Amino acid sequence: MSSLAHRVARARALALGACVACASPHATPPPEQASLGGQVALVGDVTIAADLVARVSQARGISPREAAARLIEDALAANAARAHGLDRTPSVRWAIASIEARLVASKLRDDATAAGPPSDSEIAELSAVHWRQVDVPASVHVVHAVVLRPRNATADQLARARTIAAELARSVNGAPSAEDFEARARAVTHLGVELKVERLAAFDATGRVVEGEGAMDPTFAAAAFDLGDPGAISSVVETPFGWHIIRLVDRLPAKQAPLERRRALFADEAHALRARRALEAILAARRVASPVEIAPAAAALLDAVSTAEP
Repeated sequence: MSSLAHRVARARALALGACVACASPHATPPPEQASLGGQVALVGDVTIAADLVARVSQARGISPREAAARLIEDALAANAARAHGLDRTPSVRWAIASIEARLVASKLRDDATAAGPPSDSEIAELSAVHWRQVDVPASVHVVHAVVLRPRNATADQLARARTIAAELARSVNGAPSAEDFEARARAVTHLGVELKVERLAAFDATGRVVEGEGAMDPTFAAAAFDLGDPGAISSVVETPFGWHIIRLVDRLPAKQAPLERRRALFADEAHALRARRALEAILAARRVASPVEIAPAAAALLDAVSTAEP
């Protein structure tokens, strides 16, 4: 007999023994006890099963006798509530509905966990969400100087911006270090247009920033990845933002957590995702089976409801 079955059987024996002891000093239970059909107790039309006693005993850390006594008290109190019509009051009906809803969610989560560890497809889905933590692609660090595109520029302004960009490319060509590249770029005369020099956070070949948020222009990212070794400098690269000269500072290798490591990391989130999707499917089906009708004046009514605490 399994450990759980043993505990349930022991709980049943203890609880039934308690009922028998309270009812009669004799070892043989009276007919009314035998008629319970293996249940611990019957309170009105509510039966209290041995497995429920065992679960309450384990969850609360109390003896099966005490668990059975508490369940009986709960059933008696519930019968009293129904006798007084409390189960028909809006607040109690809402509380009961909320409890029932939580039971559905809890059952779905249990089922999702019982279905086993995340599958490879679930790992791939969650890795795409959390790629900065577990699946960082190869990336680059660069410094660049850009002649910014003037807003509402005339043809003459565009021509001047391109001329300055060409001069910028000549000035930084052969710069031995990133610092020298920056110094040369800032020294270029650029009257009439804006010139910006900056080091950028690492980004991958698609332009996604791997150290923080944001993304680079795809044309800019492709040009940066086309550079060879650190120290290489691009020709003029035109994007919607302007005309860039890019210097490669460093290449960073990909960092990918092993599959089984991710399977362990994503277990809780994968189970929650399974449960949420199962719940969404149930709610969609219930909306068809139980159409929801909202009163036309509901918005005004809800606006009028005070949310202030009493």
